[in-house]
Amino acid sequence: MQLKEKTIVLISSEHWGDIYISKHNYAIALARRGNKVYFLNPVRYFMKRGAIEITQPGVHPNLFVISYNTFFPIILKFHAPKIFDYLMRIQIKKIVQKMGVKPDVVWDFNCSYLYNKLEHFGAPLRIFHPVDLIGKDVANKDCDVVLSVSQSILDIYKRPGIPKRLINHGVAEPFVRLANQEPVEPETADRSVRVGYVGNIMMNAVDREVMQKVIAANDTVEFHLIGPYTLSNNNISDERNRDREYADFLAFLKMRDNVKLYGPMNQREIARIIDHFDMFMLCYKETPSYRADNSHKVLEYLSTGKVVVSNHLSFYQDKDLLEMAPFGKNSELPKLVQHVAENLHFYNSLENQQARKKWALDHSYERHIQRIEEYVYQPEVLQKRTRRAIINA
Repeated sequence: MQLKEKTIVLISSEHWGDIYISKHNYAIALARRGNKVYFLNPVRYFMKRGAIEITQPGVHPNLFVISYNTFFPIILKFHAPKIFDYLMRIQIKKIVQKMGVKPDVVWDFNCSYLYNKLEHFGAPLRIFHPVDLIGKDVANKDCDVVLSVSQSILDIYKRPGIPKRLINHGVAEPFVRLANQEPVEPETADRSVRVGYVGNIMMNAVDREVMQKVIAANDTVEFHLIGPYTLSNNNISDERNRDREYADFLAFLKMRDNVKLYGPMNQREIARIIDHFDMFMLCYKETPSYRADNSHKVLEYLSTGKVVVSNHLSFYQDKDLLEMAPFGKNSELPKLVQHVAENLHFYNSLENQQARKKWALDHSYERHIQRIEEYVYQPEVLQKRTRRAIINA
């Protein structure tokens, strides 16, 4: 069996918008395979109570976006969880009724307590796919299989008898095309070295203190920052970052002659511009919701073939693909960036670039979906679903 010509509800913890991360890219890739994909936005509190809207974002004719507000106060989740679960069951039925078709698959990327009983969607196949740390209240979510980009996340999930599998982040089609291009050794003799950074610097996981030190210590290097730095056109923002610490960091970036802020770009625009950079930087720290063990942007960087300087990421620690600071020592990143920038001909040799591009190509979303469909339709998972059907008969 294949994940084709199915009706799929994809539950996201981030809204649909101009910035694509794992959930958005899977939705697009699944739609391109001939599936009818309904991307379920988080609850939109500004909508009328009980409102449900289904729109098409114009990305693919098979892709639809569901926006809604609950018909009951969401605060019940904290004060009356049993009542909340009962009302969410009714809410889910209303959403499926609005779709007008019963889903074949429910694919849940949501990491918080909201849709804790995926069975209410009525789909024969239920996939739980957290890419961020999950809380204890969702560590026993009923599903057929758990997928994640992090072993530490898989370890948190505790429901017995549920198959679990590690699936790395994916690389979207514009970067697949970039990875297929032949590498070229850079020439920087007549210009400054260009360091690229792609991402939302408003996120709590960004180590802004160290990032500021990296930029200040390498004043002859250009830092090109692509991604939102205000709440405007930012569908994955964290509004809590509108504090003094972030304001000071943004003011620092704006006053630096060696920093260029691009703002948000779509994937095609990013893929066009990042191939002109000489190296890339990742600067994350651990937070209550992020272990700093993996990042989806790494694959976009690697698609160019260029060297990546990063904080320690446990997923890549044995793969010889990144130049990483030691675990817990982001303070070493300023010197590491300087060292790599001064030795680009070694780090960006054609051989090294080809190895990075090869890794990126093996992690396209289409390739991941092929791996996932092979896994979810194997006997181990099918037997679990058969047992559930017998029990519920």
